[in-house]
Amino acid sequence: MTRERSLAEAIAAHAAADPSRLAIEDGGRTLTYGELDAAGAAVARKLLDAGAQPEEPVAVCLPRSCEAVVALLGALRAGASYVYVNPEHPPLRQRQLVELAGARVALTGAEHERGLPLEVVRLDAARIGSREPAREVEYPPGGDRLAYVLFTSGSTGRPKGVEVTHRT
Repeated sequence: MTRERSLAEAIAAHAAADPSRLAIEDGGRTLTYGELDAAGAAVARKLLDAGAQPEEPVAVCLPRSCEAVVALLGALRAGASYVYVNPEHPPLRQRQLVELAGARVALTGAEHERGLPLEVVRLDAARIGSREPAREVEYPPGGDRLAYVLFTSGSTGRPKGVEVTHRT
């Protein structure tokens, strides 16, 4: 029985097969599969250096953009999971999501970190370069491993996290 490919592995395969093919277009900014894969590897390396652990949620607090996609991919490549924190939400809501998810590391920009708890390590996703060789991850995501945590609005006023695996 063959193991299912993760999203990170599928992007790496596209990058290897056709690195110049367009992967993302965001307004006037574009990334090819090769650029996306290299940038995701750079983010993964920074996350591992910051202490991200397998399946541990990494908070991603960036507007929907090329940088956000790179950040999400980087978290997955590091073997971590991610929790998306909308930078337009009030600071209290942002802090709540990060604390409920148990994220110790966040990928964000300086203009979006106002609601993140002080103990969260901040990595500016827009400044992470992709020129260094990728650090290999010994924890490839399997189908049953955590990919991300999605928070519902919470009918009681307290957000509820739903864990989503790579297979889902």
